Amino acid sequence: MYVVDASVSGLRVVHQAALPNVGTLCRLMFHWDIGPITVDCEVVHTMVHRRATAAGEKNTFHTGLRVLAADRQSEQRLRELVHVFASKTKPKPNGGNGGDHS
Repeated sequence: MYVVDASVSGLRVVHQAALPNVGTLCRLMFHWDIGPITVDCEVVHTMVHRRATAAGEKNTFHTGLRVLAADRQSEQRLRELVHVFASKTKPKPNGGNGGDHS
């Protein structure tokens, strides 16, 4: 399972194994560069992102999780993770060349 998007109120994860049904409460624990993050979530939606096309392959799913609760340390780390995701998707000034006009 991989976290591919994050906000303080929710996460989007990519996975191959089945997750609980929509509406189910779950605990997500994952490790990030600055330490472990544990959040209690509700499964909001799950959809097949890519269907298996050959024997032995598995479907790939995208699942949205609503964050319901986190301990203080996990909440701080989640906020930092959100900041990192936001900085990676923020448009660059001047068409992404950082102001270099050469």
